[in-house]
Amino acid sequence: MKIRTVFIAPGILLFFLVLFLITNDYQQRRSDFIERRLAVLQTRVEATGRTLSNFSRYVFEETVNRTAVLALMKEAATADEQTRTTIRARLESLVSEDYEHLQRYDFRQFHFQLPDNTSFLRMHSPDKFGDDLTGVRETVRIVNETKEPVVAFEPGRIYNAYRFVYPLILDGEHYGSVELSFSMNSFLNILSQLEKADYYFGIRRNAVESIIFEDDRTRYMDSCFSPEFLFDREVLPEYDNKGLFEKTADLLHPILDSGQNGGYAAMHQGSRKLVLVHFVKDLNGRPVACFVAVSDDTVLSNYLRDYLVIIGISVAIFLTLFGAALILFREREKMKHLSLTDMLTGLRNRTALVGILEQEMDRVKRYDKPLSVMMIDIDNFKQVNDRFGHAEGDTVLKNLARLMSSARRASDYAGRWGGEEFLVLLTDTPYESGVIAAENFCAEVASTYLSTLTPVTISIGITAHIADDSIDSLIARADDALYEAKRQGKNRAVGIRKN
Repeated sequence: MKIRTVFIAPGILLFFLVLFLITNDYQQRRSDFIERRLAVLQTRVEATGRTLSNFSRYVFEETVNRTAVLALMKEAATADEQTRTTIRARLESLVSEDYEHLQRYDFRQFHFQLPDNTSFLRMHSPDKFGDDLTGVRETVRIVNETKEPVVAFEPGRIYNAYRFVYPLILDGEHYGSVELSFSMNSFLNILSQLEKADYYFGIRRNAVESIIFEDDRTRYMDSCFSPEFLFDREVLPEYDNKGLFEKTADLLHPILDSGQNGGYAAMHQGSRKLVLVHFVKDLNGRPVACFVAVSDDTVLSNYLRDYLVIIGISVAIFLTLFGAALILFREREKMKHLSLTDMLTGLRNRTALVGILEQEMDRVKRYDKPLSVMMIDIDNFKQVNDRFGHAEGDTVLKNLARLMSSARRASDYAGRWGGEEFLVLLTDTPYESGVIAAENFCAEVASTYLSTLTPVTISIGITAHIADDSIDSLIARADDALYEAKRQGKNRAVGIRKN
């Protein structure tokens, strides 16, 4: 058992170490793949933003940054409210045709602001003007302060959008700003053309509800992937992955709560899906919106398949080796048992008894415990063999062995010393108690039929361990006591205390 533990325990630990390393490698490969896909998504979002930025610059130069428009904004910058109303109507008329044309390309907003950040004209909502944007539109404030263009995603009082805000400058003088922005449909359409996937765009609820006009709240609705995000009703997805989002909420919501890009893979309706989340930050670096991309996954499915195959092979190898080791250990235990057991009687053999004697004598010396030894011999055993045959002699030996096993204490040891001689070790037993036990057992044998053909008795020599005893001296003294029992007439127990 000790050998089995020494070999099997490290084997099991090695097996679990291998499983850990295989699992860790799979998880690392999966994590690396998701990171690569997130990087690709980020690159595509940034590339889309640059494309729209270039387009917006073109629109600005061709439509807004011209003398007629700039002159009206110059006039409006210093005019009274009544005059501004007239100027506003003229400006709306001047750019309306261009605005209507650009709407075909998901162009969403022409929004003019005065130098003090006051909204002057919203082409997408002309009846809403005059509100101060300083506290709600950081892009407008920065452009009017720095006189430099700004590009950023930003929720608005009506729409959310990637905003391209430009200063309005005529003859070196600053007369306000203009915002050009596209519907998020532009982003989603371009992304869909770059890679087949279901794209969603959601805005954090708190980023919208804190600044939006009250009568424009209906432009938004709850998103299908989190109650903390809203959908723009004009940018609603055409596909439905609500079941997937609900099923994997324990994976998706921690990513959305963290504000850090992330992703995961999950089974849904019989196919494996890859879900990626890419956050969009405002000018202050706050994650105020996000793209969620859902696509069919094949790479991670292959990773998982390879992982399961390797795990299966590893388990099979381990079970094979473990089974072989158990068989080997059982055979070793069996061989060890056979080498220490007398095959006829089932008792310990002489080799086993010597080993036990060494342990017990060491215990006697170390703890000063008493130890008695009985040497037993079957009287006239040769006559039994000669008269009734060796089969009957074997029966006598086996019956005596069974009687010894049933009569001894659990702490005692009994074995066949050789031929018709047996040895019994009485642990924690002083000489006097050993003599009594020997006499009782001798009488029990005499009253028991070890053979159905002839009466059988035994003689017993009994002694106890004394100082400086060796195994040889202890056995020799027990043998002398047995010889004396034979000399006195057999069928008796005789003890010798000392040499």
